[in-house]
Order: sequence, then C-alpha cells, then structure tokens
Amino acid sequence: MESVKRVLLNHGFSQEELECKSPEELQELYSQGMRRYLQQFTLNGKSMQKEIPQNPFTNLSSPQEIFELDPIFFKHFSLNDVILMIHKQFRSLSMEHAQKMAMILLFAFEESLLQEIESKLENIPQDERESVLEIYEQQKSDIHHLIEINDKLDSKDFRDKLEKIMQIKELMKTPHF
Repeated sequence: MESVKRVLLNHGFSQEELECKSPEELQELYSQGMRRYLQQFTLNGKSMQKEIPQNPFTNLSSPQEIFELDPIFFKHFSLNDVILMIHKQFRSLSMEHAQKMAMILLFAFEESLLQEIESKLENIPQDERESVLEIYEQQKSDIHHLIEINDKLDSKDFRDKLEKIMQIKELMKTPHF
C-alpha cells in the first residue's frame, strides 16, 4: 500500500488527502489513474501508427520545385533521408547537389521554427526573449529539440508557466527598498 501512496503523492495528491482515504479508496484512485494512463498511452500509440510520413518529392517533376515545398517534412525525416530522397527522385542530380539542396531546405526549416518560437514568446520581456532565443539559436542544429520546444509552446499552460517564471525573474532583478 505504501507504493500506491507514493505513486499518488507523485501525481498530485497531498498526504492529508491520502490519510483520509481507506485502503480500498486508495486502490481505486490508483486503478483509475493507471487506466487513464494506459488509455492515453494506447491512444497516442494508435495515432502515431496511423501517421506514416510520405516522400515529399515523389510528385515533383523538376528539382526547382523542391524549393516550393514547405520543409516541414524535416519533422519526420533526417537530413540524410532527405538527401537520398532528392537524389532518388532526380537521378540526374549529383549527390553533392542533392546535399546542398537539402541543406538549404534544412536551414529554411530551422529558421521557420525559430520564428515560430519567437512569435510564441511575444508575451515575455524583450531582454528575456532575446536571451532565450539566443540559446535556441545556438541549439538550432538539434532540430528535434527545436521541434519539441515549439510543440511545447503550443500549450497555453506551458507558455503561462514560462511567462510566470520570467516575471518572477524580472521581480528578482529589481532592487527592493
């Protein structure tokens, strides 16, 4: 029963709330939480299985059309995958040319992610926003990290927490007399 209490404590219940519950009630709370967790895990797994990324280059007839695509496919494909897909679609291109094209697309994707992140940080103080963006700019070669940050910033709760942290940080900077 102690392990059940520890799990419940780690998931938002207070010690006082748990002390008021019978062992059966504690077991029921634990079981409900586990069912919700498993349902969420199962739903997430199903949605991930349905989403099979397609080669974004298969319907293109000329290499110049590549630059008209939204480079969002980097969410699903690595740089090397993109290079190989470009080269496979346009055999007349040298591998070096395909690499250069893929790098241009990757840079465009990185910049668009950084712009999205910047727009989502518009409610934090300017100097803080600049320092956060500077950090992300240095990390832009880690595309999956930028994608994760951008996705987290879609959550209002996450943005609210970040804004609150920045406000507290600002308050700590000001001298109190």
